[in-house]
Amino acid sequence: MRMRGALVAVLALFLAACGGGESGGGGDGPIQLGQIASLTGNYTPLGTNDEKGAAQAVEEINAAGGVLGGRQLQITVRDDKTQPDQAVIAYNDLVDQGVAAVVGSSFSNSSLAAIPIAERNEIPYVSTAAADEQVEPVQAYGFMTPPTAGAVAEQLLRYFQASGMTRMAVAYDTQSAFAATGWTKQKELAGQYGIEFVAEEVFETGTTNFSPVFTHVRESGAQGLMVWATGAPAVIVTKQFDTAGLDIPLVMSHAEASTLYTEPAGPAAEGVIVASSLAVIGPHLPTRS
Repeated sequence: MRMRGALVAVLALFLAACGGGESGGGGDGPIQLGQIASLTGNYTPLGTNDEKGAAQAVEEINAAGGVLGGRQLQITVRDDKTQPDQAVIAYNDLVDQGVAAVVGSSFSNSSLAAIPIAERNEIPYVSTAAADEQVEPVQAYGFMTPPTAGAVAEQLLRYFQASGMTRMAVAYDTQSAFAATGWTKQKELAGQYGIEFVAEEVFETGTTNFSPVFTHVRESGAQGLMVWATGAPAVIVTKQFDTAGLDIPLVMSHAEASTLYTEPAGPAAEGVIVASSLAVIGPHLPTRS
């Protein structure tokens, strides 16, 4: 499981950071960790999967003998409700409980709200979200596990160039820091790869009708549609694109590189181009004889 493996790595980073500290339970007692997840709101599918992954990682680590000479891990979860202000409340509550470090939300907006507080408290916050601003500039106590939106944006430009897709359209979620960052980086670098974005469409996280977007994309003569979104909007776009009659590729970022996208999107996801790291797709690639 991609999420479980990522969170195991997150917990390992936590322990490296807090091994000599006094917070989170000193001596031989359990080490207290916190987690902020979007258990309600638009990012619920991501948050619930994050919670399950962290719980399984803790269980496996403890079953293997714990860490730092046999100390067990305990994790407390708080819901950010897919809202940045609630992430701040959740983080402060976890700090008050004496956690050694915090596994951050998959919602970039929430993580961006929490990281400045982590810096002031000097308690590590490891985000599972992908907005570049979380680590630009480099933070002393703020970290992130996925590739940045900017790195993926450039890799996709290379793909467009190699595929001869020089006239592209884009649609992005203006309420998502991750989506806005991904598009901004891609727009800045497009000229270096000979890519022209002939249509720029915007939507909000709660949008349910993408017909106007598809109409404008069709009129633009674009050779492909790049979508920057996370969670429900990406699934809705995919299902509606499937019946829109657009004979061009649909391209998604690494935010959709999991079953949290492919399962709800169902057959409509067939043929969609999704950016991904090798760690995600490696086990599914054919082996060489």
